[in-house]
Amino acid sequence: MTVALDTTRATLLDLMKSKDPNGQAAKLVEMLSARSELLKFLAFREGNLTTGHRVSSRTALPSVTWRRLNEGVPASKSVRTQFDEVCGTVSGRSEVDVKLVELEGGAAFRQQEDEGFLQAMNKEVSQGMFYHDARVDPKKFTGLASRFDATADPQGGQIVKHTAAASGSDQTSIWFVVTSTDTVFGFYPKGTPGGLKMTDMGKQNVNDAAGNPYLAWQTWWDWSIGLCVRDWRYVARVGNIDLSAISKTADDLIPAMIDAWHRLEDTVSGRVGIFANRNVSAYLHHQARNKVASQLVLADVEGKPKLTFMGAPILIDDGILNTEDVIT
Repeated sequence: MTVALDTTRATLLDLMKSKDPNGQAAKLVEMLSARSELLKFLAFREGNLTTGHRVSSRTALPSVTWRRLNEGVPASKSVRTQFDEVCGTVSGRSEVDVKLVELEGGAAFRQQEDEGFLQAMNKEVSQGMFYHDARVDPKKFTGLASRFDATADPQGGQIVKHTAAASGSDQTSIWFVVTSTDTVFGFYPKGTPGGLKMTDMGKQNVNDAAGNPYLAWQTWWDWSIGLCVRDWRYVARVGNIDLSAISKTADDLIPAMIDAWHRLEDTVSGRVGIFANRNVSAYLHHQARNKVASQLVLADVEGKPKLTFMGAPILIDDGILNTEDVIT
């Protein structure tokens, strides 16, 4: 008879795979960890709603006129609008049999499990910063690519297409973001503490597949977060970067980056960051060796050598995919 292993709770086999030859808790290689530079770079603030953040903006200016002496002026007014950004809550729950912790002789195995949840939550939110869409899944917030995905949209002028007629399934993007609490920022619900929350629930009764209870250490994870693009003029996207068409020696990506830089409303209203995945970042690093690409410089940023463009750091974010849809 074949017995299926539990795929939702840690098993004795998982425990054995977590020990070194001396029987001590092994240092796990986190092969699935991800760099989430946009998440770390963004300004954050408390939202003004319990479910999100409401933004008020002016969409039209009042009219003014030149007049002569003794000539009247018609009244006018500006036009305002409001829109709500939503936040989502990503959660996780860990259950480790009390007996497994006793066999391990301490809390190290449980801590290893908790670290895995930390990595999973970080990875999910990081990719969400680019690709989640609350219109498709209301449980999630809306990321950047869902807002800047068509040149015909009102904010479409912020998109620079690297390849006008891109094709295939190997497209990616470079993102330019000016972050501050007045431009683009992350937020958490009103009246709540920000950030990832871990709650140790202690020993809880949980049920096995047959519905029979046993004691397990339970940890609960919660992260309520949203992304607010208060002013879309402070984001620019170089899209349709066809990975099969770029090279280490060609200078075709730099002009598109220059165009994107000048699509930003300004670069003084917040911190400017440029975000790319590892493939594009490596390409740009090679370009920095080319004197033609003089805007790319290896500079010291916060005590570490970083690639910069027009003085802004180029940061690797594993949330940016190599399989984006072609922008129309």
